This record gives sequence, structure tokens and C-alpha cells, in this order.
Amino acid sequence: MALLGPLFCVSVFTAGPVALKAAKVTWPGWILPALAATGGVLLLVATPLMQARLDTLIEWARSRGSLEQKQAEVLELVAGSDRKLPLVREVRDRALLGIHPAIPLPLGADPRLSVELPTYVPRDLDAQLHAALRRASVESGFVLIIGRAASGKTRLAFEAINSELGDWYLFMPSKADHLTAYLASGADLSRTVVWLNETQDFLGAGQLTIETVRRFLSNPKRPVVIVGTMWPEHYSRLRGSAVDGEGRDPDKNSKRILELARLFTLDERFSSDERARAQDLAHMDPRIEEALRHEEGAHLAQVLASAPELILQWLQILDPLAAAVVSAGVLARRCGHRDPIPAMLLETLASSCMEGAQRASVTDADWFVGAVADASVLVRGSVAPLTPEASTIGHVDGYCVADVLVQYMQHTDPDYEQVSEEQWHLLIDHSAADACVRIGQSANFLGRSSLAEHSWRRAAAAGNSDGMLLLGMMTESRGDYAQACIWYEQAAQAGQVGAMENLGVLLGGLGRAAEARTWLQRGADAGSANAMSNLGYLLKREGSVPDAERWYLAAASLGHVGAMVNLAKVLHERGEIDIAVEWYRRGAEQTYTAMVAKAAEIGIWWSCEGSDEGQSAALLEYAEILLESGSLDDAHEWFERGATQLGDPRAAARLADILEMRGHGEQADAWLRRAAEMARVHLANYRYILLNAYGEAGVLRHARVMHRLALKSAEVGEAVDCEKWARLAAEYGDREAMRTLWELFEEQGRRIEAAEWRTRAGGER
Repeated sequence: MALLGPLFCVSVFTAGPVALKAAKVTWPGWILPALAATGGVLLLVATPLMQARLDTLIEWARSRGSLEQKQAEVLELVAGSDRKLPLVREVRDRALLGIHPAIPLPLGADPRLSVELPTYVPRDLDAQLHAALRRASVESGFVLIIGRAASGKTRLAFEAINSELGDWYLFMPSKADHLTAYLASGADLSRTVVWLNETQDFLGAGQLTIETVRRFLSNPKRPVVIVGTMWPEHYSRLRGSAVDGEGRDPDKNSKRILELARLFTLDERFSSDERARAQDLAHMDPRIEEALRHEEGAHLAQVLASAPELILQWLQILDPLAAAVVSAGVLARRCGHRDPIPAMLLETLASSCMEGAQRASVTDADWFVGAVADASVLVRGSVAPLTPEASTIGHVDGYCVADVLVQYMQHTDPDYEQVSEEQWHLLIDHSAADACVRIGQSANFLGRSSLAEHSWRRAAAAGNSDGMLLLGMMTESRGDYAQACIWYEQAAQAGQVGAMENLGVLLGGLGRAAEARTWLQRGADAGSANAMSNLGYLLKREGSVPDAERWYLAAASLGHVGAMVNLAKVLHERGEIDIAVEWYRRGAEQTYTAMVAKAAEIGIWWSCEGSDEGQSAALLEYAEILLESGSLDDAHEWFERGATQLGDPRAAARLADILEMRGHGEQADAWLRRAAEMARVHLANYRYILLNAYGEAGVLRHARVMHRLALKSAEVGEAVDCEKWARLAAEYGDREAMRTLWELFEEQGRRIEAAEWRTRAGGER
């Protein structure tokens, strides 16, 4: 092919003059051959380019067809055979939405009333919730409603989206995989409500990732609103999970997702205004009238959902065998098993819920069938303690236990004291692998680590990669890094992205850089922002700054704060100050928004210092740059945000510096004292996190804040305070604080103590 151009030119230059002469054309003989040859060469050059373009178009068409096929497959799973999402206003199925069944509509009632749903009683939260949805409809957002079973939270959420977003599409995935697959399919998600009723079911190992949620919410031109509901117990468990001795938190991803949500807490008790509205509606809907008449000892929403009758049915009315079956279902749910609960597991657990004499009295081999039938009888014609569930006609997959019974037991036995060791083992040994993952998480949350390990080992033995990941985290927290690597690699080979990240980080810490790079690369290629950021860090440490910058940028674009800070540092070092400042600003804004929400929830200050994203760093670096550029007011504002909202001692100390510069000495002293107190509390509570995330440097940064107060105290002659704060800082390894103590004790004539601190400080002035 390469020779065709030259051969064509030779032919044209040879034959061209002859042709001109024959045609009696007076042009110079070289013109026609030159034009023809040029055209030929262009044709020969253009042909491969055109072919390449055609190949690209063909590949694009194939890719597009593949994406459309993926979209169709996901849509068929979540929306049915017509393969399109419904509009919010088109969905009225109570069960599909997850709204509790209500007491039945009596005969002769107004036919215009919904048989499925009682008339909605407006709640006090409506105005705030509607306003939040309107804002989210413009820029995307995540709204989460926290409330107990039968408190009306799901109905509240649905009425709000129906009112504000009725002409939007409604996406109701049944599991996290559907969300991830729909996003990966490239579907247009603009003006879509993602309905996550019982949001906790979408969180945890192997479930939704923070990157997926951020991608849903990241395009303001295509707004998406996520609406979720959750019990308070689940929210507290996920937000309050323990960090192990290595600074790892198995629910960290869930925490970060929940930090993105705008929270609304619904009290199951109706306020006086809400009861007044209910009374105004009672003449229209007899169900509300009846609930008002019988709400003594319960709350209106619970009466509408037949909660008191369900509890009474379980504890006092049901046959003892049927009650034992319901108790077994409640036990399984409390310990982490999702509905539906398989019949074999339910029967096994039901036997453990009986007394020995009761078990001995059972003579009917089919006792379980009869007990399930009794437990499935509807209370007041609307809801039963136990409900069979089937995905295909004629085959029961398992049984669902009424939520109100599970929550009732949570209050009755909050410490799970009524769940015996034997029952835990029965539950684990007779549950499927995916159920074992969640059962293990519940056991781990309760401090039952041996049960958690047993449960995760069963899951891992069945090939469940989430179980392998959790075992890796557990063994790493014990310091068994060799075994942790084995579990992580098994999970990573099975496609578990979190395991790729953890394995890469662990191998990097063990000095096995090449292996670490391989696994972090795989995690990054799978779309993990954490893996991208850690890969960038590893590459920068090895001197591959351009590659590191590329991965930092990729992770930062997905909202990873630590990557934003590291990218800004690279740009800053290269002299691209304006772009660096912009990334610092974005990281600071994201940190501030997330942490203010967290501080508002828990009611105390909280520093991000222990986070592996270095979130406080974004805010502090940005404020320092503002200070260096002379923007004193802006720097003051950001340091104050870090001090008041994040509770960061370094921000408080820098705020003291600015106040000192401005001549506000008393305010500066007050902030310096607050900074030292913050550092003291933080070191006392979170030193192990600081050590894990940053080594001794992280601890020393806080210790130096306390030392600053010691020096300030010495300046004004407060020797007692100087000793107190210098001693605290010195105990955390601050050598300057040790020298301060040495000098203080020498001045006071305390020679033995002075000699001790001189030795600890290294003996140098």
C-alpha cells in the first residue's frame, strides 16, 4: 500500500504530457501531471483516515448498542417488561412503595377514598422536606428520613415527592447492584427520583459505594434526587460503628454516604398541630376517626398500621407454636437476616424459641405448616405477624416478619440478651452466604467478634467476596498481615473492589510496592476513587509525578477530598497557583458541608484528622493560602469554620494568630486555650486513628498546639498552666515541650525533675 502513491505519481508524470499533446492543450506539460498526482496522493492518504473514522463509528455504534442492551436489562429488572421507568405520580401501589398496610376501610365508606392508603395527615416536617426537595430538584441531592417502624416516614416521603416531583421518573431498585448497573449503562438519569426505602439494605460491604452515590449526584445539569428512609437503630449502628485498633472501620463507606444526606427525623408521636389536622380529616376518612378513638397507649400512625394489635396477637393470642415461629422471625431479623426468611431456617430457630417441655409436647410432624398458617392470619384484615413471599407462583421463598414486631423487640431487649449463643450459631449455620455477611456485621457491632468471624468464614467458604473482605479487615486489625493479604487477594480475585484498595494499601505499607501498584491499578480501573488516590500517592512517592497527577485528578473529579488536596499540592509545587487554590477551595467547601451536617447530628465538635482523606487538610491549606495572599478576612472566616464546625485544634490556633495580628489579644488567648483543649480531647480519644493515618506526625501536630498554650502561659507568668500544658504535650512526644519543662523546673529549683526532662529531651538547648 505504501508504494502505490509513488507509483501513481511516476505513471501520471510519464503519461500526462502525452495526453496534453494529444488533446492540443497549451498548458505547460508538467501542470496536469502535478495536479493529478497531488489528487492521487491526497486520495491515498485520505482513504486510511476515512477508514479509521469509519472503524471508530462502527465501534461507537457497537458500544452504544451494548449500553442500550445493558439499560434494557436493568430496566426490565426494576421496571418490568415495558422497560421504562414510571413517573412518580403514576405509582400508587402501597406495597411497592414499602408503606405499611393500614386498618381496612369499612363497608359503606366513601368510594372516592383509597382502599390502600388512608387520607394523608399533613406532618410538621412537610414544609422543610418540600423545600429540600425543591432545592435538590435544581442541583441534585439526597434526602434521608429517619423514623421508627409505622411512624409514617415512608408515607411522608412519598407524599412529598408526589407533590414536588410528580412528573419526574421513579427508579425503585430492589438491591444496590441495580443502581450500579443502571449508572454503568450510561442511561439518562436526569429528573429521576431514586427511591431507597429501608436505605440500610443498600449499605454495607459489597453494597453501594460513595463513588456511585456521588456520580448520581454530580451533574447539576441532569438533576437526580435520592430519597431514603431508615430506622433510628440502623442509622445509629452505621454512624456509630467502632474503629478497630488499626484505624479501620468496616462501615466507613456507609458513613460517608450518609454524610451526603440531608436528614429529617420523624417522631412517631403526633404533635398537637398534627392531631388537630387528623381531627379535621376524621369526618372524611373513618380509618382516621377510628385511629383517634383507639390511640391510647400507642401513636396515631401506629394505630393506623395496626401495630398494637400485631404485638398483642404475637404475645398473647397466637398459639404457642405459631408465636415461636414469629419469635424466630423476629430473632433472625434482629441478628441481621433480611426478609424473606427461608422456611427451613425459620423452623430450626422456632424450635430454639420453645421451652423443652413444649418441644416434647409436639407430636404432629407437620406442626410447622400449621404454625405458619396461624401466624399468617391477617390482623383486622390488613397485616399479619408473618407474611409468605414468593417470586414465582406456587413456590414460597420465605416469610417476612412485621417490622413493628422487630422494633418492639429492639426496645424490649436492646442488648440482645435474649439471643443465646446457640441461637446465633443456628442462625449462622443455616443461613445463605449473603445473609451470613450481614449476620456477621450485626455480631461484630455487638462486640461478638468470634461469632462475626464464624459467620464471615461461612460466607467466604461459599465464595462470597464480601465475607472475604471483612475477614481481611478483621485479621489486619489483629496485626496478622500475612493472613489479611490472603483474604484480600481472594476477595480481589473475585472482583471485590474494596479488597483491591485494602490489599494495595497494605502491600504498600509492607514495602511491596510493585504488588501494591498492581492492585491499586485494578481498583482504579474499576472506578474506585480511593484506589485512584492511593495509586497517585504511591506513584508520586516513586517519582512518577505526571502519572500521580493524572490519578489524583481522576479521584478528585469523583469528589475525593484527599485527592483534591494532593492534586493541589502538586500544582502548587509546579507554580500553578490559581488552579491549586481552586482545588483547595473545592476540597474545603466539600469538607465544610459534610462536617457541618455531621456536627449538627451528633451535637459535638468532630475533627476529620483521623480520616484517611485528610479532610481537615483541605480547609486548612486553603485558609493558609488565603492568609499568604493577604486575604485576611477570608482566611479568618475559613479558620473560624474549621475551629467552630470541625473542632480542629490547628484551625483554632491559627484563628488565635489572626486575632492576635488584628490586636484582639483577649479573643486570641481564648481561642488558643480552646485549641489546646480540643487537641487534648482529640488525642485522648483518637490517638490510635492519628497514629494509623499519619504516624507520630499526626499526634505531634496536636501536641504542638498544647505546647503553644504552655509557652503563652509562661509569658504571662502562669507557671501552673505552663507546666500542665507542656507536660501534656511532652507525654505525646513533643521534644520542645520537654525542653520547656526542663527549663521551667530548673528555674523553680526542681533539679531532679529538670534532669529527668533534660534526658528525655536529648540534653540540648
